[in-house]
Amino acid sequence: MLPLQSPLEAYRADLSRNPNRTDFGRSDTVWLLVAHCLHRLSRAQGEARRSIAENCALAIGDLASTVSPDTPDEAEMITQLARIRAGLPLIDTRAGASDVVASARALADQMAEAGALWLAYSALGHVRIAAGAAPGIPLVRAVNTQLAARYERFSDIEEDVTKPKVALTWEVTDWLRFRGGYSEGFRAPNLEQINATEIRRVEENLTDLYQCALNQGATTIAAIN
Repeated sequence: MLPLQSPLEAYRADLSRNPNRTDFGRSDTVWLLVAHCLHRLSRAQGEARRSIAENCALAIGDLASTVSPDTPDEAEMITQLARIRAGLPLIDTRAGASDVVASARALADQMAEAGALWLAYSALGHVRIAAGAAPGIPLVRAVNTQLAARYERFSDIEEDVTKPKVALTWEVTDWLRFRGGYSEGFRAPNLEQINATEIRRVEENLTDLYQCALNQGATTIAAIN
């Protein structure tokens, strides 16, 4: 997993990828403010977290009121800012956390489309942590799953093999995490097994004394001579 940078570090990294670029347009300030708020919320707990959420909601509302959208993207950005502003004071509830996460993802899509990839990654990472700290589901800070499959073609034996893999990570708190997984494997036959031929050992002209005695009417083993 890539390291999660602070919003400012991520923004500088995006600009450094194109030395001739000084910004990403009028949306820079909005993106940085939202990412900064999510970053602070991801590191706060208790009363400090509630205070930061309320202050960030006010700051985002003030900034949104100064923007006059000129394009559909900017109008959509204002809509998502309003949703974040309403969800931040309620981020410790399932509904509030869901609104903040959904709007942060929408804004991250705009960041990525504009080329601010590191800033988008930073915003998504911090909103996951911030929303994961909400007590909507007891003992669940985060749950991540991984699904994979492995396909192999063995030309020497003309066989195809597909094997699944499933992994689950359950983060209870910031210091307790459980991991589990299931996978299947396949061992291809070696050269000896591929080239082995069937061997039969047949011995002829042998007399089956037991069967002969039975045919002659013997009823016990002692009667066989």
